[in-house]
Amino acid sequence: MIPGGPGARKANGFSLIELLIVILVIGILATIAIASYPQVRARAGNAAAKSDLRNAALFQEDYYATNATYADQSALTSDFDTSENVTLTVVSADQTGYEMSATHATSTQSFCLSSADGAVVDC
Repeated sequence: MIPGGPGARKANGFSLIELLIVILVIGILATIAIASYPQVRARAGNAAAKSDLRNAALFQEDYYATNATYADQSALTSDFDTSENVTLTVVSADQTGYEMSATHATSTQSFCLSSADGAVVDC
């Protein structure tokens, strides 16, 4: 073929088919990412709730060392800052121990921690 003659093809640019294939691939990847986003947010919220429970347990031990009793809900609320959207509740607290629960707004799962075992478990 003679360059620039009939039937010659330019070497620069993309064809319409190539552009449509790229757009299709991007659309498929976006669909996958959007579908999994709520699950990722819920897992991140669960991790924040568990972390706040562990930090609150450290707060409870510090509070006990100073006051010879564990912090109730009002003391915990006034002196302990939780992560955003985490609800931390003191179920019970006295001189012998405490039990707390935490939930994140993006998740329906609740976690509990008691001074008896110190482990974060599903409620």
